Amino acid sequence: MAARPAATAESEEARRLLAAHAAVALTSSRAQAQTKAAVETGHLIGEATGIPTATHHVTEAAALGVRRRYSRTESLKPRDIARACAHGIL
Repeated sequence: MAARPAATAESEEARRLLAAHAAVALTSSRAQAQTKAAVETGHLIGEATGIPTATHHVTEAAALGVRRRYSRTESLKPRDIARACAHGIL
């Protein structure tokens, strides 16, 4: 088996540059996924607020208050409650 050549300054710089590019790509991908999740959660919460507002004739503030109290008493995340409301589970 042939010996590997020693790393040169150029090859080390190329490795650092590749690692930096990979880090930027990963960070961008994560930020994009988080933004998408935030938009989806916002839409879901809006939908879950509109359902009791329309069906029970309550204000948005009242619907949010009920969901907030339920979140605290049941130790559930607001988005999980909103998802359940939007899918007719609650």
